[in-house]
Amino acid sequence: MVFFTPYDEDCLESKDLDLGSSGVMLIPDGVGSGTTNFAVTAGKDGNIYVMDRANPGGYNGTAPGCPGQGSNQNIETFLGSKFSYHTTAAYWNQQIYFVGGKSPMNKYQISSTCTPAPVCTVPVATSTNSFLYGPVPSLSSNANVSGTAVVWAIQGDAWPSLKTVPAPAILHAYDAEHVGSNNSLPELWNSAQCHTRDLAGNSLKFTVPTIANGMVYIGTMDPTDSTNTRGELDVYGLVSGSCN
Repeated sequence: MVFFTPYDEDCLESKDLDLGSSGVMLIPDGVGSGTTNFAVTAGKDGNIYVMDRANPGGYNGTAPGCPGQGSNQNIETFLGSKFSYHTTAAYWNQQIYFVGGKSPMNKYQISSTCTPAPVCTVPVATSTNSFLYGPVPSLSSNANVSGTAVVWAIQGDAWPSLKTVPAPAILHAYDAEHVGSNNSLPELWNSAQCHTRDLAGNSLKFTVPTIANGMVYIGTMDPTDSTNTRGELDVYGLVSGSCN
């Protein structure tokens, strides 16, 4: 068995910043290196961890406590967000898309020429809006055909709790390929732009857009249900005509 554990895991655990809040994304074989296949994950500490799938790095802590002593033997560790990750990255055409809590969506380039490599640690594009609870993004495209890639994410900032009033989820669609002015991630559309036609049900945390047969499916809560216990499925597809 092979594994990876941050050297300062004892300190992270004591502060509820432990690794494990993010899923693992496998970078396709051969991308970023001709000899190593990579995996990417993130933690509540805001770090992004890149690992060799065959040899993730093990555990190399030398003393418990805070700040902890030792070293990480994975490929890369870098700060991606000032807040926790509760999400999994999406991939398209040598780029990954990641969203931390209280953060925008960042697009990172994968390249063997980066220092360090394979994931360039400075985002090449960032969304102009932030997400309170980092969502899991999804990608749709016609294979690697230029101009067809869209990255989708659900903004669920007002999920039912004692501190917030339920409000509609917002489905965002971004241009996954190009970079806008000031290194922005261009937004193509969102479901709040046309309330009478596109308004979704009330938001939940950590829901994932599902794309199939030209449609996007998102899970929400029925806004007519005052108990906030009845779910709703919202389905989006191409429409013609003006917002009405």
